[in-house]
Amino acid sequence: MADDDAAQLASAYFAAWQAKDFTTLRSLLADDLEYLGPLGHYKSADACRDSLASMAPVTKDLVVHRTFVDNSDVLTWFTLLTTVAPPTAVANWIHVEDGKIARIQALYDPRVFVNSAQGEERSTAMSVTAREKATEPEDLARIWVDLANAGDVEGLAELYEPDAVMAFPIGKLHVGREAIRAAFEEMLKHFSHFEQEEPLPTLRTGDLALTSTVPVDDSRGRYQVARRQPDGTWLRVLHSSGYFA
Repeated sequence: MADDDAAQLASAYFAAWQAKDFTTLRSLLADDLEYLGPLGHYKSADACRDSLASMAPVTKDLVVHRTFVDNSDVLTWFTLLTTVAPPTAVANWIHVEDGKIARIQALYDPRVFVNSAQGEERSTAMSVTAREKATEPEDLARIWVDLANAGDVEGLAELYEPDAVMAFPIGKLHVGREAIRAAFEEMLKHFSHFEQEEPLPTLRTGDLALTSTVPVDDSRGRYQVARRQPDGTWLRVLHSSGYFA
């Protein structure tokens, strides 16, 4: 693909996003588009479009500063202006294949969204737009690490059913989502970085799944029972882990 074609496609993407024209934006995306960012990982064009559309009420403007084009790749440096966080610098990479945007990767500091804004508007915007939902039980461990590294306590708690039970550290029980949230709030006072871990094979029966990962630390392992929700996503019901003591 010529540089001009990729540049024009990227420009049209940002123009549609800025105009909140999500029908046009969706038409620019390959159906199997993959989006990767600090607070979300989407594997379809519809999921990416829906995330941006849900963010529209709090999006004020996009200010593009520089664009760099290399054949089918376009790197855009822009500032995202919202009502829920300070102006946010974003580096956005777009890869084009067969005349459509096939991959998007965005880099920015997620802490401005997690820590800066307060109140219902911020909570709604974060829960609806930025937080990825687990479409498979194996997704939960990866999403957990992403949210922990972002310092998103509310997002961590939302990975659990309201009556979930967690042993964290092993031997200390936390019953219910609020108790689990409080445990993670305390955890993040002492730890700020977590490594992704290799998932072990998942065991499933009906709407239940047993998941586990290979620990990167000296803990005795991590095991979770997840349940499929009515919307097809997964939340944890039981969690035994040893990240902190």
